[in-house]
Amino acid sequence: MWKDSFAGWTVTTKRNVAKPRAGQLVHFVATIVPPRSGIYQVTVLWGDNMGSTNPVVSSCESGPHAQAGHAFVVAFDHAWRIGRLYTVTVQPNVGCAAGPSPKYPKHQLLVQPGPLRGNGPQRPWGRIVYNGADQGDPSKSRHFSAQGQDNDGYVARFIFDWGDGSKATTVDFLSQCRRPPDDAWIEYPNSVNDVAHTFANDPSSYVISMTVVSSGCRGEDAQRTTVRWRPSQVESGPYTSPEPRP
Repeated sequence: MWKDSFAGWTVTTKRNVAKPRAGQLVHFVATIVPPRSGIYQVTVLWGDNMGSTNPVVSSCESGPHAQAGHAFVVAFDHAWRIGRLYTVTVQPNVGCAAGPSPKYPKHQLLVQPGPLRGNGPQRPWGRIVYNGADQGDPSKSRHFSAQGQDNDGYVARFIFDWGDGSKATTVDFLSQCRRPPDDAWIEYPNSVNDVAHTFANDPSSYVISMTVVSSGCRGEDAQRTTVRWRPSQVESGPYTSPEPRP
């Protein structure tokens, strides 16, 4: 457990694994008492050229509100790819930044060696956007766009199952994968702007499944997440991954 007091802030950070190993997902919970009221956002720098923010969708003018002197709680998940000593920095913020940033405390965390993996333990996610302008005419192709992301892996493939018995459509990005020169995960999103399909009936008669596949650059350590969706709505799936819960 880390306890820090600085510039009027009090931050207590706990984790569920005392001695993490490389490739092991660690859950962190930070209890934070801010010195002032306002919209809050917390960033953690993990020491491996990667960082996490919670809440993801927030700005200094819109988002969850913190009250001065009252604790709020945020959570983070992270795994390190290589076993070594890392410097972890928790950076809370309330309101729009003004003046110099405080001197955030830094903590050393020794990660034990573990199997070297090309894709981290966090799962990918994705969303579909549907162009409903052609709705009502079954003879016309329907056009979709899709995005996929993984916090610690490369989005290698989308697989669209149209739910009407036809052959699935696969969009492959693996040939474009390049591993960074450092010891971090790849963390690379991909998107496709126009995937067309012709349904026998109105698209809202079917349930579409889009599977997002992430992996390392050789296709190793693959993970999958499937979004199922009936295209009577404009879009499906979150813009970002679900935020970890305390």
